[in-house]
Amino acid sequence: MFLISTLLLLAGTGLLLWGITYVYLFFDKSTHAPLKFGIVGTAIGLALDTFTLANYHFIFPKLDDSQVIAFTAWMSFAYALYLLIPFMINLQRTKMIDSSL
Repeated sequence: MFLISTLLLLAGTGLLLWGITYVYLFFDKSTHAPLKFGIVGTAIGLALDTFTLANYHFIFPKLDDSQVIAFTAWMSFAYALYLLIPFMINLQRTKMIDSSL
């Protein structure tokens, strides 16, 4: 059951990141906007999550150690997706631009 729920959580996270990246592209029309979104978002998120995990006893007092480990594992995969999905969107956009020339 844990594996199924984790895979569903990662799939949902990936779909949400895919959608948010395309929403971001409505506001930033630069050439490599998806890459900028992925790198800046990951840097800010990792900084905030580092603080959160360092102080989880104060921020999430009811989480036990196994829940913190599960959260950290999900977060690691989510940040990998946060870098991978904008990269894939950027590749797709670059191929579309190159094929139209």
